[in-house]
Amino acid sequence: MRNKIPFGYTSFGGQTLVKLNVKLSNKQALDLVKKYPGLCTWDNGKYGQAIEGIVHHSRIDSFLRDFHIVKLDAKIERLMDQKTKFLDELVTDSDLPNFDAI
Repeated sequence: MRNKIPFGYTSFGGQTLVKLNVKLSNKQALDLVKKYPGLCTWDNGKYGQAIEGIVHHSRIDSFLRDFHIVKLDAKIERLMDQKTKFLDELVTDSDLPNFDAI
């Protein structure tokens, strides 16, 4: 049955079925599941986190808003990691004297 449900959002009997693969950290996915107890999450390898379950139709707007914020936070976190890595490479590749060795 689970494999027959399409990815995305499907309305069914006053509930919205959620089936997503998202690039989120484990902590961000668990925070989302704590706020919406009808959801479950697990690590999905290179696809990030799988989030599946149900959200009551009266809470779907707040879920979509929270989900959008979590995705933006994850993107910001990845960009900050890239920036830090880039700046670290600049510092280590430069020919400046090593003051720690003095």
